Amino acid sequence: MKQGAPKSWIWVAFISGMLAVSAQAEDLFDLHISVGRVGVMVGQGETALRILTDSSEELVNPYADEYDSPKALHYSIYQNALAFNALQADACALNLVGEDLCEKPYRPRWMNKVPGKDEPSPSKLASWNEDLQARVSALTGALCEKAITKSGDEYLCAIE
Repeated sequence: MKQGAPKSWIWVAFISGMLAVSAQAEDLFDLHISVGRVGVMVGQGETALRILTDSSEELVNPYADEYDSPKALHYSIYQNALAFNALQADACALNLVGEDLCEKPYRPRWMNKVPGKDEPSPSKLASWNEDLQARVSALTGALCEKAITKSGDEYLCAIE
């Protein structure tokens, strides 16, 4: 072995490490393609749902004709919770709100039931909505405070 030449085990370790990094990058690229494919499939499903229900709305509401029924309210609260989780994920990933607002996604036990399969009592619906409203209020309050400061529009987040 020549003086100063690296030992073969060092080269093997170096090459193995490079191959692992390359394989990991390839795996991540393949995963990126797969994740994108799932997003496309969800979009196709949404389009198919709109076609099947003759709806031009972005979100099909199966209870649009019975807006104040327990099933319709359950569905709306469920959809609001899903939208909150997406908003929270975006706001937290962009570091726009404090860590205290970046807990795990909102997933109470009642969300394990598909909306419309039963009719929760009005008191249960009110309780679910109040719990969700408290979380949404805290998150949107933090976001709106920053957005109002940036935009100068004091009515940006006014509800009434």
